[in-house]
Amino acid sequence: MKSSGKYIDLWTNHKEAIIEKLHLADKKQSIQLNKTDFERVGNREKSKYSFNLEFIDGIVSNNIDGTAVARDLARVLLNQLEVEKTLKSGHFKISMDKQFCLWIVKLL
Repeated sequence: MKSSGKYIDLWTNHKEAIIEKLHLADKKQSIQLNKTDFERVGNREKSKYSFNLEFIDGIVSNNIDGTAVARDLARVLLNQLEVEKTLKSGHFKISMDKQFCLWIVKLL
């Protein structure tokens, strides 16, 4: 079952920091997020919040159908003209680990 939009507000609250890190992503960047924020919104086991999200030339290039957390982040980012332009400039990988650290890097 797909959940629609439950993490949108959470990602919107972190949007500015994520945008800043995307501009610096030639070197791997990180943002420490709050586990409690995710647990308030979702009901996944703690390991289920981790994800990998890749953009190639502004298009999501990997399958994120199974993770609402990643789908909602992609949606928030692609709704920003400035971010969409940045994402079109190469290959970006955004991932979140089990410790709720968001990693952002430009691969190409």
